[in-house]
Formats: sequence, C-alpha cells, structure tokens
Amino acid sequence: MFYRSLFTSTIAFCALLSGGAALADSFTVSNDDSSAYSLINSLGQSLNEGKATLGAFNSDSWSYNMATSERMFEGQSYNQDQLTYSQLINMQNSFTSTLNPSSIPGEQNGTVTNGSFNLSGQYQSSSSLTSPVYLMVTGETGELAVFVFKSVDNDSVFTYNDVDLSGTNMFEFWLTSRDQARESGLNYYMDCILGNVDSNLETIQLLVPEPATATLGLMGLAALMVRRRRQ
Repeated sequence: MFYRSLFTSTIAFCALLSGGAALADSFTVSNDDSSAYSLINSLGQSLNEGKATLGAFNSDSWSYNMATSERMFEGQSYNQDQLTYSQLINMQNSFTSTLNPSSIPGEQNGTVTNGSFNLSGQYQSSSSLTSPVYLMVTGETGELAVFVFKSVDNDSVFTYNDVDLSGTNMFEFWLTSRDQARESGLNYYMDCILGNVDSNLETIQLLVPEPATATLGLMGLAALMVRRRRQ
C-alpha cells in the first residue's frame, strides 16, 4: 500500500506543478486498498451507492471535542445511539465540502462503489476554519458515517490549523487502523466518530437515521383512534 500511496502522491504533486501558480494544498482520502476498511450499509452489504466528502460543519451546532472524543450538538455531548433523526439530518445539512473538484486525472471524486472510494482535490482556503478535517460518507437512504484523522505518533487530531497552504503539501489519509497506517508508512489513521467499526472484519457500517420508528408509532396511534371511532 505504501508504494501505491507514493505513486498517487507523485501524480498529485506533478499536477500541482503543472498548474503553475501556487495553489492550496492537496488532499487525497481513500479506502480502495485491500488493507483498508471497507464500507457497508445497515444490512451488512457492501455500500455501492453513496458519496464521500471531505469538509467541515458550517454551523455552530456541531463540533467534535478532541480532548474527550465526544460529539457535541449545541453544547451538549451525545453518544451516537442518543442522536435523534432530526439531529443526524441537521448534521448532514450543516456539512460543506472544503475541496475543489478533483485535480488528479482518473480519480473518483468521492463516489462509493463496492465499499470503496478515492477522494482527491485541493483545499479551498479559509483563514477562519480551525476545526478537525472531517470526512463524511453518506448512503443513498440517508445513512452516514463521520471520521476524523489522528496522528500515528501522538494520536492528535488533524485540523485545518495543520494545513500550510503552501501549494506543495500533499495530505494523504486512508480508512485504516493505527497499526496498519504505521506499517504502511502513513502519518495518520482514521478514527470513526459516527458509525460502527468491526476491526475483525475490517468494515465500517454506516449509521442509519430511523424516522421509521416514530412514523410507525404515529401510524399505530392513528389506527387505534380510527378503531375507537368505529366502535
């Protein structure tokens, strides 16, 4: 995986040089290697329709507490099983890509196929952005997973403060464990902050917003009311 990664980085670097003027740093995120985690849907099947986006939350509602590794919504911390449907939808709606369209020929721009994707592009400069670099993967039915990336050496979260904007840096992330990232010579590994990780099967299952429970409850209540009226 390391040699393939080096090749990808070289292509991206050449693409930057050929562009002439100094551009923002390039990112590439991928899980299309056999040693990386694959993405599955709520049924445990390979995710074949979805999108991967590198970006940040564009509202003050959502944040990630790097010290405690907690999801924060409007100042309150939540476990992922405590998040409501409306909160998950709010999370998706408040997420914005920080990448320009793909600048590396032949790379998929975040489209998930057979559980894998390649996401590449150049960072859109923003002096006020200081949050972690988030990766959000969404499925066709609204299911999602969210990731941050941590240093293999000291476990610190990679943030937009770490982006140099020199126009020559290449940041490469993989959906892989800390040990695998270290063995492959990578500086960062993924930490799934929303979703279900199975390290034995090397899969990441997207979390499903379930409005169906509330809908079924309302339908049941309506049926009871109709039945009482008929009686």
